Amino acid sequence: MADRADREKPGSSLPGWTPGDINAASRVLVFSNFSGEEIKRPGFGGSRLIAAQADFFREQGFDTHLVDLERLAGATGLALRLAGWIRRRRRQESEFLPFRDEEGEQRVWQFNLLFNLLVELLSRMDIAARWRVKRMLKPGADNLALWNYPFGIRILCRARDSARESGMRIFVYEHNVEGDFYRERVGTGPLFKFLVGLFGRIELDNLAHADRVLCASPRDLEVLISAGLDPARMEAWMPRVLPAGSGCLSSGIPAALGERLGGRYVIGFIGSDYGPNMVAVRHILEMAEGLAPEAAFLVVGSVCDRFGGETIPENVLLAGFVEDLEAYLHLCDAFISPKSTSDTGVEIKMMDYTAEGKPVFTTAIGARGFEDYPGLVVSEIEEMPEAIRSRIAHEYGTR
Repeated sequence: MADRADREKPGSSLPGWTPGDINAASRVLVFSNFSGEEIKRPGFGGSRLIAAQADFFREQGFDTHLVDLERLAGATGLALRLAGWIRRRRRQESEFLPFRDEEGEQRVWQFNLLFNLLVELLSRMDIAARWRVKRMLKPGADNLALWNYPFGIRILCRARDSARESGMRIFVYEHNVEGDFYRERVGTGPLFKFLVGLFGRIELDNLAHADRVLCASPRDLEVLISAGLDPARMEAWMPRVLPAGSGCLSSGIPAALGERLGGRYVIGFIGSDYGPNMVAVRHILEMAEGLAPEAAFLVVGSVCDRFGGETIPENVLLAGFVEDLEAYLHLCDAFISPKSTSDTGVEIKMMDYTAEGKPVFTTAIGARGFEDYPGLVVSEIEEMPEAIRSRIAHEYGTR
């Protein structure tokens, strides 16, 4: 194995990773709880991040395989297929299991919590899934398995411990500190207070069984280290997408949309049908009228469905879910991420924003994981309108 460890792959070194961590890998398996189709056309931050992980390893020349856990054998795969079907149905039909208020959204997160606990239980007993994973390993080689989210990882742990002819190292990617994430969302009733505490303890125990833990932000890294995890096995890492293309507009952009945006400073926002995104759009609506007519906001994604029937300012355009996201991003002069909720994880939309190389108006928590991006304009939400006015004055003054 020494010859593999000494072999360099261009651009594969990451901050804090020794060459043996990644360069020795003969095969990289990126495990996804989203279907292959959802990874190709990601509609959520989680699927977007997993797609970027796989792209990163492919770009570095690794033998990379994206593993769709919905197709995994055994009870775990069956449960994940059910969850995927519900998720896709909700995306296609806004009236399927709707949550139009805070109480309804809380019930959805309570269901998600219970479901993740079920997946964890199934994964500890799922012999068929473990057998399937072992068959994916390259014999006589060093296999790197990147598992997303901390639940269900025991499938890999037991496959690793029983593999005789193949080596496997397990990396876990923490999209959030999941215990904290759910604690903010499931309410304070005694049952769910107990369950979220159990959830957090399982999370830490599972992470302790991984060979390496990757965190989406330095803040999450600090939280997990303070909870007792070994800092020598941990790293904050965010895979970055390649810069976007030339900026040519797609024929799929409606002509009326281009006309309404013409001559204005266009600020883009991406969001799925998710509570914090709805809060962010509320902030945009509140600041929009005061920035007319010079600025216009282009909101893209299924979060737009939440605002059907409402009176929307003339300079806010709700495009909804689009097939060609990049074409809509090219329409924008800048982007916005007015994040004001959730103290864990990162805003995955920032991956798309920063790839465009344009200014991003955001809050301090919205910037987490992307603090090194030179185009950040960080302020409190109340100060964003003035920051936008200053940027517009600068842009138009130099054109």
